[in-house]
Amino acid sequence: MWKTLGAIVTVAIAIVLAVAAWPQFFGLQQAIGPAQIVSLRGAAVALALVLAVLLCLLAIGRPLRVLSLSVAALLVGFAAAGGVIVIQRGIDADTPRAMAGTDEPSSITVLTWNTRGDSVSANTVAAVAVRYGADVLALPETTAAAATKIAAAMTASARPMIAHTVSFDDGRASHSTSLLVSTGLGAYSVTSPATPGGGANTTDVPTVVAIPEHGDGPTIVAVHATAPVPARMDMWRSDLQWLASLCAQGHGDSGHGNTILAGDFNATIDSMWSLRTPTGQLGDCADAALANEVAGIGTWPTILPAVLGAPIDHVMSTPDWTASNTHVLTGYDDDGSDHRPVVATLVPSSAG
Repeated sequence: MWKTLGAIVTVAIAIVLAVAAWPQFFGLQQAIGPAQIVSLRGAAVALALVLAVLLCLLAIGRPLRVLSLSVAALLVGFAAAGGVIVIQRGIDADTPRAMAGTDEPSSITVLTWNTRGDSVSANTVAAVAVRYGADVLALPETTAAAATKIAAAMTASARPMIAHTVSFDDGRASHSTSLLVSTGLGAYSVTSPATPGGGANTTDVPTVVAIPEHGDGPTIVAVHATAPVPARMDMWRSDLQWLASLCAQGHGDSGHGNTILAGDFNATIDSMWSLRTPTGQLGDCADAALANEVAGIGTWPTILPAVLGAPIDHVMSTPDWTASNTHVLTGYDDDGSDHRPVVATLVPSSAG
């Protein structure tokens, strides 16, 4: 009986680990449980290895030896699979070199940073943006007041910016998202309403959609999707679907929408799997970090080492753009946010 029970337990654990390792195979990448586990793939790998060691120690006790070693072997297999995926996506967190593509006049450098309700000072955000030559800043959880200060500081540093903010006006700084656009890119108008839901914006926290007033240049989207907590899973799925639809809209001539998205998607590329196309991970939008082999680096939370975190902050673009350089900035973990900034330089594909 004990052998039969042990076999059943082993098979059940094997199934659970298979789902956790690659929920896409089962169509469960947006289901509660697998969605949360796969987002922290690096941490799951580390935990599996720790548990495997503990089970090997437990196997010293003869009655549980077979079961312990069997489950330990499964955990090692799970860790190996997860580790390969993380490494393939890229974990090079070296100090950024000079941003490639910045000498190309038509390139756009995008910085995204969830400031955790203005917890990061305006001067710090501005300094980072100036350091990396940002033309666009996507700033979830950044209020209009903070965005104005950031724009003023950047303008004083010879990088003039115009700030746009959408706020779901309930008094919480976390329900504001700001977008800063360089005056060199021309005038932009915000089209996303300051009302949640209804299909014209993300459902719980706001996204800023800005279009060029004179028809030239990309549509720029500062993203903040709903977090996939149990009570908001439907909102989260709806937000990702809506964001994917933006990659088929815009004002470009390419037929792909000429759109740049950046921000806190609260989703990894695993979660977006059912929304991918032949040209992108989210609709026609491709992830800059994946293109530059840094998509295995976690952007949240900063309390975890980067390799163990969740890569949920992205810079993405339609095929009009090629990501020539992308970095997850790991040097600002103590500056107030629980997210790491991501900076990417995009070059027009015709110039790439």
